[in-house]
Amino acid sequence: MRKFLVFLFFCIPSWFSSAADSQVAVFDVTAQTVPEWLVLDAQVEPIDKGSVAAQTSGRVSAIGVDVNDVVPEGHLLIQITNTSQTAGLDQAKAALKAAEARVSYAESQRKRLADLFKKGSVAKRDYDAALTESRAASSALKQAKAGVVQARENLGYTRITAPYAGIVSERMVSLGETVNPGQVLLAGYSFERMRVVASLPIRYASELQESTPLKVTFPDGQSLTLTEHELFQFTSPGSHSFVLRADLPEQDSPVWKNGIWVKLAMPLEEKAKLLIPETTLLRQNELSAVYIQEQDHFILRQVRLGRAHDGYVEILSGLKVGDKIATDAYAVLSSQGGLYAK
Repeated sequence: MRKFLVFLFFCIPSWFSSAADSQVAVFDVTAQTVPEWLVLDAQVEPIDKGSVAAQTSGRVSAIGVDVNDVVPEGHLLIQITNTSQTAGLDQAKAALKAAEARVSYAESQRKRLADLFKKGSVAKRDYDAALTESRAASSALKQAKAGVVQARENLGYTRITAPYAGIVSERMVSLGETVNPGQVLLAGYSFERMRVVASLPIRYASELQESTPLKVTFPDGQSLTLTEHELFQFTSPGSHSFVLRADLPEQDSPVWKNGIWVKLAMPLEEKAKLLIPETTLLRQNELSAVYIQEQDHFILRQVRLGRAHDGYVEILSGLKVGDKIATDAYAVLSSQGGLYAK
């Protein structure tokens, strides 16, 4: 049945409309230079993403976030019990005070014996011993100060905060659970800096320059021009294509969602094409044709179509430069009483 329709629609080129169709306007087919775009499927992903792990031991006493929460920078994520860490800090502070007292006493002894040694009242051995003790006390003081810094840092590890504004993508710990250093607790990413990632076929890699602007189109129709992009220096083993990354503008709120698919367009070298208005086409299912003018009548001719360009359609075959076609194919069809040809 379909073959019969094709025959009925297109196998009648010798049939033509009458000279009465001369009032129908015609369009001169010419070659036009139009921008060519390579459209790729791309996915949005964060530039900064990672996980948060425990750096001290303890029991989880509070969890301030859950999966899908948007958190600002510095927000409390997880609180770990700090009993032992607080005790360690108090112990370090006490050791620091003892070291400071030792330094004060050793330094006063050194000064006293130094005056006596100049007067010849004490032996050099006694002065050297006081000097050694003063130096040892100074070293112990430095060690005590470092211990306080370490103890304060260990106490800070019990409060886990967000390193940047982002979204929590995974939680691996529950309230009351005991954690150890190195155990992963949360995972997330920053929504402020996002990018699109696509696979660029090898044959187009030479056409992408550092200054080439890319155009991204989101599912809601929003389009952006991206000027910062990066092409990997090696191909993916599976697809034999290059990974292409293009940075999106920074955003204050998560508008562009992680993982959504978008269209990434790259401009190619402009080429001359045959373009005709869409109104010149006569369509029947997936088959297309135009009315071409020959002397004082129109003849129906099948054409093969390419891409659409703002109200125009690219002709791949069926027409040549200089052909004249009816601007309104359905007007010609109407003048023939609804028949494709007379």
